[in-house]
Amino acid sequence: CMLFLADIQMSSTKENDKTTLKHLEKILDTIMNLLENPEDVSSSIDHLPLPYLFSSLIRKNAMNDQSLELKLRVQHIILQQYVRRRGQIHPLLDSAYSRVIRDMNPTDVSILGSDLLASVMKADVDSSFFSRSSAFYCFHMMCHVVKGQSQREVMSSIAERILPMAYNFVYPPVTSQNSYDEWLTQIIMVQGTMRTLIEKNDLIHLRGCDVANILATINAVFRQSEPLKNDINISRCIFTSSCKIVVNLLKQYPKHLYGCAPSLTSTLRCLLKHIMTSSLPNLETQEFTKVCKFLPKHKDMFKKHLMHLILFFINNLQASTDPSLKAQLEPSIFLLLDTLSDFETRQMNTMMDPTARALFQSVHKNYQKYQYKGQF
Repeated sequence: CMLFLADIQMSSTKENDKTTLKHLEKILDTIMNLLENPEDVSSSIDHLPLPYLFSSLIRKNAMNDQSLELKLRVQHIILQQYVRRRGQIHPLLDSAYSRVIRDMNPTDVSILGSDLLASVMKADVDSSFFSRSSAFYCFHMMCHVVKGQSQREVMSSIAERILPMAYNFVYPPVTSQNSYDEWLTQIIMVQGTMRTLIEKNDLIHLRGCDVANILATINAVFRQSEPLKNDINISRCIFTSSCKIVVNLLKQYPKHLYGCAPSLTSTLRCLLKHIMTSSLPNLETQEFTKVCKFLPKHKDMFKKHLMHLILFFINNLQASTDPSLKAQLEPSIFLLLDTLSDFETRQMNTMMDPTARALFQSVHKNYQKYQYKGQF
């Protein structure tokens, strides 16, 4: 196969020869059979040049009009490889899939997108998490690769249908056969899809209920705190992804957040609670601070809600055994204090017990030093 490809690359005249193209299609069909049925290969598929051959043949075949059957078959290979390799796809297979979907016409975009929707709807609680999230992987790639106004209009209709399905994929496993590790990997994939849809205003414009549901999915993840504590790297990855979602919502849909301010406060509370119970809080406070930087701009709408977030911080600080936690979170708390007026500050004082009030006065004193630093 490799010699055959080299022969084609050396001779441009052979590329237009019908006999050569027929041989090329046969070889491509053989390679696709091997990728679809790796158990038929005596040695490990990872030690064969199949991804290279597959990518090269797809590129050569792109000179012809690729059939819809071929495009669907390539998509199914990506779905299968995602499951078999537990969420890992060879970069050359990614490249081949990107080449296939890059120049698709609107009809093909609709059919491949409908095929992904069918894969999501077919998944149930007994399916493996990789089977359930593989369709989101392909859809996520389609969002980034598909170009053209008419193609993106079709993608928009698919996005409106797949986003509500994503909400159901954030809940933890209830059966012993599904591991938390797989669930956490699925969360990263689904959150990546959500983040892409938030960023791409030209692809889909979210409604207020969509924004509220996205915030609810973050709450659902962090309320299940035990699985997140099992793997620090996964925990940090999900925390960072969740913070980026909130930042993107504050950038793209601030007015939608005005209508669901309690949901936003609940999400921020979940993130703050996760930091205060984390074994390595310093790695996550920086991401939380990035979120808080966008809040003072909307202080008139959020100040009465964020006041309760500061109260939550003070109350939990009393029970904390980490002496450095206060210093690590102070930059974030200072940004929250920037949103409050004197009225909310006085109101908080009346709602605290003597111990909490003493802690708050210490924090507020540091805040005043930070606030006036360099002004005189």
